[in-house]
Amino acid sequence: MLRQELKDRADEQVTRDSDEGVRFRVFLSLQNFTSGMWLLVYSAHKTYKLAPAEFLTSCCRRNIVVNPFILKEKQVNGDLAQQTILCNCTGENRPQLRVDLYGIHILRCPNYGTPTIVHDTLVHMLVLLLRTLGLAVSLEPIGLFDNVNEDDNRRPDILIHNPYGGGERVILDVAVTGVTGRSRCSDEDVDQPLRIRFNQKKAKYDHIARTNGLTFIPAIFSHTGQIHDTIKGWMFNQIKLKMELDDPQVQSGKIKSIMRYWTRQLSAVINKTASR
Repeated sequence: MLRQELKDRADEQVTRDSDEGVRFRVFLSLQNFTSGMWLLVYSAHKTYKLAPAEFLTSCCRRNIVVNPFILKEKQVNGDLAQQTILCNCTGENRPQLRVDLYGIHILRCPNYGTPTIVHDTLVHMLVLLLRTLGLAVSLEPIGLFDNVNEDDNRRPDILIHNPYGGGERVILDVAVTGVTGRSRCSDEDVDQPLRIRFNQKKAKYDHIARTNGLTFIPAIFSHTGQIHDTIKGWMFNQIKLKMELDDPQVQSGKIKSIMRYWTRQLSAVINKTASR
């Protein structure tokens, strides 16, 4: 019922970029099981404890509430105007975008450096988790495709040399996508932004990976903590195979417990880094 109410209010707006349109698309992304897992982490993990300003920023972004830390253009009689500053990230001779009141623009703006920081921090956490399973992992391997094209400078984020279950080496390339951008063509499809980014990664790496005898898996996440089913399934399978080596009769509940731990770690890393 809440979903339909938000959608009706969004449809009444002139553009999809309106406050109600953004609020509805963020609400859609929160329907995923893994969205918001960072909320379950902080009581047990001091590493991810948020400063007061970070917690406020996280909640404002999640609930699409005005963030008081977002800079405004001017003050009128001591009160902050509701007009935010312009950002020149679109380049010269193109219309400038406004930094929205909720901080969503900052997540994808190259001027602030947030997209790169979130991506790199998430990659390092994923590498740490994979190594806890005993996997041999290389970070951003160089010259992986030189035997096909010497000038090919593509560097996937992660190379796993010994995946459980045998078979080819596995390469992962991580992407953290927004949920309110123009790639969302349907307001009925919860996971559409992740699927579009997944297909883009497949187009970039899948053919060259198979040519080199590698298995490529896009690792797609969203700013709200969504995890694409493909990487989620692969992580679960690696955890399961590792635990079965130690105990062939391992209970499924133990495997799911480790998977929940991984999910919370990854969600917390995305949220804390995006809220700094």
